[in-house]
Amino acid sequence: MKITSQPRSYLGRPLLHGEDQSSIVDSCPLPRGNGCGDAFAPVILSGSEESQHFLQRKLREPGDGWRLVAKCFSRKSALLRVFRVALLRDVLARRYLTSFFLVVICFGSLAFGQNPEIQAAMERARQDLAQHDLQKAVQEYAEILKLDPRNAEIYSAEGVALYGLGRTRQAAEALQKALSLDPGQSTAELFLGLSQSSLGKCNEAIPLLRRRLGPPTPVDLRRVAGISLLSCYRDTAQYEQALDLARTLKKSFPADADVLYNVAELYTQLWDVTASELLKDHPESYRVHQLAGQVLEAQGKYPQAIKEYQLAIRENDKIPDLHYRIGKILLDQDGPGADDQAIAYFKQELQVNPDDAAPEYSIAEILRQQRQFSQAERHFRRALQMSPDFVEAHVGLGQTLLAEHQLEAARRELEKAAELRPDDPAAHYGLMMVYRDSGKPESAAKEMALFQELTAKQRQNFRSRLRSLLSGKDPARQPSR
Repeated sequence: MKITSQPRSYLGRPLLHGEDQSSIVDSCPLPRGNGCGDAFAPVILSGSEESQHFLQRKLREPGDGWRLVAKCFSRKSALLRVFRVALLRDVLARRYLTSFFLVVICFGSLAFGQNPEIQAAMERARQDLAQHDLQKAVQEYAEILKLDPRNAEIYSAEGVALYGLGRTRQAAEALQKALSLDPGQSTAELFLGLSQSSLGKCNEAIPLLRRRLGPPTPVDLRRVAGISLLSCYRDTAQYEQALDLARTLKKSFPADADVLYNVAELYTQLWDVTASELLKDHPESYRVHQLAGQVLEAQGKYPQAIKEYQLAIRENDKIPDLHYRIGKILLDQDGPGADDQAIAYFKQELQVNPDDAAPEYSIAEILRQQRQFSQAERHFRRALQMSPDFVEAHVGLGQTLLAEHQLEAARRELEKAAELRPDDPAAHYGLMMVYRDSGKPESAAKEMALFQELTAKQRQNFRSRLRSLLSGKDPARQPSR
């Protein structure tokens, strides 16, 4: 969730000029009659579809439209459908969310005819919420419950506040009490599900959270419930349900970091479970060596990875991709004779998988760097026959043709690469070289400017990713072969 620097009120809107949090809370006093005037009261208090349209219209009006709604409205269910709530990212965000819910509850919890002691306690609780002091608010709600022990909404308010304080066990008790008094307390049901999930009581949490995934639960709170439910599915090994929910969450919140992280956690757990089953059921299989090699390669333990791949090949020399992986590792290590050894493995990969463009390209690139241009050209063209949109192969072939002074043919290949991937610096650098050698300085300068712009952007992106990694906010990383 992106956190903006602009102050926001409990009700989720930006603060108006000269306004502070207390002025918004003052818009939610203890009800003193309906306080709305005869014209508005019947519409707002009806809780009907008409009231929803009325509220939304008033919220769009300039001036005091927000305060009018806050003062007049006493049906929290409709208010919850109007205002969107930010998800809890950390303790502070969770307290803001809790404060919002408690302000909402105050519109409907103490409707009419309360005694002065309850009104005074509720006013103190409201002031505590204005100061983000949930602990004192909890104490005031406890005092109210001594005077009115069957008030379901106050139990619900107490439970949400306790959840905001991280006291999830006590929160669950209060929320359960609220639901026992009034099973229709949807807020209590949602936060009870979140509390039970935090306590590891997933069997109790799952049915509660399932019911909160759709309307009328606000969209952002469906996100909270969905992430918590996904965690419970993982913990209880309900992987089919977890995968279905993960797909739904990714579709609904495609760029959400918390959703992506939790989905990644699911996939990691599935990988671990499946790998354990493989090791248990087929300990002597070549697949075990293949899996071990991939793990070691990912850890940067290249010599051990090569040994595991070679053991897998020894048991089954027809496995696709293993010869290629060994060849790439040898190239990356750049030891004595690495080029020749890598080419040998790439050729073996082509025997196993003749239609794989990657080993053809890799052979071509080694030969190009060795300035064996005619052989390199042949392998680049084979790679492009297998994969016509292989950008790196178009660039490599263009560079090879340029070295052979075939300027027009080189231009065609490099322009194709730039068409397929406009932000590829290598394609534009190659075109700059072609135009320079063709006596077209203006076109060469244009391509050089593009090349410099793209390389600068890549450096900036790299620095941003590095800062994200160092700060613990790791963006999604694209796997590379």
